Amino acid sequence: MSRRSVKVRFISIAVLMAVFLPLNLFTSCTFLEGTRDEDACIKLVEDMLEDYFASPASFNWSRVCEPGYSPDPLDGDQAELLRYLAGKVKYSYTTCVFDDSGSQAKVTYEFKKLPDVRKMTIDEGTVANFRNEIKSLDTINLEVTFQVINSDGNWRFHSLSKFGKYFIHPFCDLKITETEVTETSVLTTESSAENGDSNSIKDKYLASVWYGVETGNPLDELVVSDAYAVQNIFYFSEPVSGTFQAVLVDDSGKEILKGDFALDGGVTLVCDFSAGHEGWGTFDPGKYRVELSYQGQKIAVSDYLTVVK
Repeated sequence: MSRRSVKVRFISIAVLMAVFLPLNLFTSCTFLEGTRDEDACIKLVEDMLEDYFASPASFNWSRVCEPGYSPDPLDGDQAELLRYLAGKVKYSYTTCVFDDSGSQAKVTYEFKKLPDVRKMTIDEGTVANFRNEIKSLDTINLEVTFQVINSDGNWRFHSLSKFGKYFIHPFCDLKITETEVTETSVLTTESSAENGDSNSIKDKYLASVWYGVETGNPLDELVVSDAYAVQNIFYFSEPVSGTFQAVLVDDSGKEILKGDFALDGGVTLVCDFSAGHEGWGTFDPGKYRVELSYQGQKIAVSDYLTVVK
């Protein structure tokens, strides 16, 4: 082979490398850029879901939404109900699709076993009323697509319409009361005639059970962590009516919270205590029990519930 032909072949290879190597490098950079954008979009949604479900009342929407777009806030009681709902739901990422410009994307998540809050039949009542309503709802599986946009180099939410239909708007509209909506005078008269004295009520008492506020089920072990609320249910052998006073105390006997709870011809009395509603965030680690009284006389005491960090 002549020296000239070797030289020509070397030059040809060099030319090809000069053309294709930058092209390949450009393709790799484009791929990496797209991967980083997809990761950023998914992280935006994932972080929002985790933080919003943990602290709905204090969540800062302006930090993650496009300027000028801000969903309605929730108060403490509404937020507590949303956390209760969120504790029943499983969610997972499915797809992320970009538009031609690469500056907008649609991130889709699937939510499973979601209580269909659009089917709630009450719009006013206590937190316990609404929790029982949510517990009774049929569950659905739902795909939610989040529209996100690249704003000044940061990905932000452009729309939360379908997410808002199930996780924001239904809770903003709830009217939450401290006590059940009943005629107090009628209830007092009926309970006095039906129940007699506190000894009669005490004779009808059966047991008390601690429930998980997230699951709505009895606790297998009487230990909970990071408790923003606790729930104990007292059971009676026969229907009773009246207004009971329940006091949450620690193991030193110190009163932590108390409240009046009404029962009208029922056999289960639900007693809820919320640290979040008091502005404490969660209950301090320790042991707690509920003391139940009727007409000033103690009729029942629960087992101790241990709260840990």
